Amino acid sequence: MYQKILIPIDYDDESSWKKALPAAIDEAERHGAELHAITVVPKILRLPNLPENYGSGACDHVKAKVEKIVADHGGKASVVAREGSIYREILKQAHAIGADLIVIASPKVDYLNELMGPNVSRVVRNAHCSILVVRD
Repeated sequence: MYQKILIPIDYDDESSWKKALPAAIDEAERHGAELHAITVVPKILRLPNLPENYGSGACDHVKAKVEKIVADHGGKASVVAREGSIYREILKQAHAIGADLIVIASPKVDYLNELMGPNVSRVVRNAHCSILVVRD
């Protein structure tokens, strides 16, 4: 049923992948689908007093971290690192690869009325494909 599965991973936040990554790997294996991972680095401000290439290695650094996380869990995924708005970059990547499933973790929140984090809810509302929300 699924051919391309996308999972967003924040290497610095274990809750973004601890339960969601095994679910994504399982779905990919069950359906013979390609697994893709995305990690998003917040946009780095270009201030006049900083060097021109300030922050240039950030995407490469986080991409390597995510590749290790996926490999450590026995998965094989194409990993991309983007700079920008988290939910927008997830949605752009889902369109770019033609994803038919996004597996995303929903973080625990501190207040009762919030059911999902803001990025998760925006992805769920705006995605063109099916979403599997893995609750913490």
